[in-house]
Amino acid sequence: MQYNGDRVRMKMSVAKPAYRLESIDALRGIAVLLMIQQHVLYWLCTDTKSSKPVLVLSAMGGLAAPIFVTLAGVSSSLAVQRLSCLGLCMPLRGIIIIGFGYLLNFLAPHWFSLGAWYVLHLIGFAVMLSPLLQRISSPYVLGLMFAVIIMTAVLQTYFNTPFQLYNHQMGNPSNLWVFFKHVLVEGFFPIFPWMAYFMAGIVSGRWLIYKKEKKIGYLAVILFGIFIGLMFCNFMNPAFKKSEFLIRVFILIPSFYPSLVPIILLLMSLSLFFLYGIIFIEAKISPRNLRFLSDLGRSSMTLLIVHVAVIRGAAHYLGFWKIFSVLESILLTCSVLFVFTVTSHQWHTFNFRFGAEWLLRKASNKILSVM
Repeated sequence: MQYNGDRVRMKMSVAKPAYRLESIDALRGIAVLLMIQQHVLYWLCTDTKSSKPVLVLSAMGGLAAPIFVTLAGVSSSLAVQRLSCLGLCMPLRGIIIIGFGYLLNFLAPHWFSLGAWYVLHLIGFAVMLSPLLQRISSPYVLGLMFAVIIMTAVLQTYFNTPFQLYNHQMGNPSNLWVFFKHVLVEGFFPIFPWMAYFMAGIVSGRWLIYKKEKKIGYLAVILFGIFIGLMFCNFMNPAFKKSEFLIRVFILIPSFYPSLVPIILLLMSLSLFFLYGIIFIEAKISPRNLRFLSDLGRSSMTLLIVHVAVIRGAAHYLGFWKIFSVLESILLTCSVLFVFTVTSHQWHTFNFRFGAEWLLRKASNKILSVM
């Protein structure tokens, strides 16, 4: 593989990295912890709207999905180095990931209908498109990223998307047209704006390959600077609140259901700051010191499916949905995080056999071998 003007061109043989980047898996592991603690606290705690500790932990958990999707883009670029069959491998893997998404829908009927569009569906769709994006030079990918962000506001305005979407609306599309809107702009993780995170990850992955990590920090600063600029404009001219489109561009609403432009820029910049930070840390310490986190990251898809199916399902079927105090919920959540962390670390010894990631590799390799 070589880049010509930062354009990806595939050769018959592709250079393989000498080792797996522990920092990428470790950051994915941090996202796993943020995701699980947010979900479990919400499922167990009686007071999720006024308790300050729960609100703070919930806000921290909101970083999980942006990190996951950004890292999916990073991994896509790294895969260009190690997969000589990129054009076939990545779409096939994307299809399988979407399949896992529908498996999760089936296993969580209290949360999703079979037609719900959640984070695995979005990541699978993005991975399917990654061979096309990998053939576009980085400046154009960044241009597409900003276009997706702006088009999000345009499409939300066109579809008259509510400024607050709820689980019962996003989890159960009533017909094909509603399903299409969920996939495009009104689902849990619609293409607009979440493909922008994936594109930021693609470019960041290229910078990692060529040891230009500082550019990740620069992009984070630029995105955060634009966010601050929008907030300043809103402060100086409250008249923005009179236009639905301008509200979606200038007003910060602390939720990404749906995502307005300011929260997109804020979460994307924070995800890139985390990425730059973990890479900096890995350069200063032994990768072994990140092993517990990286083991969580390497089993992230499995843990997503398991914790939703088992803990949320048990909360409904066994009757402990939202019955615990704040302190009890926090202690139980910490216990769950401890169990998952120890389990994934021990599972590493067996190369994560029979997990979703293991099945993804086995299934895609098997299919490709007979094509």
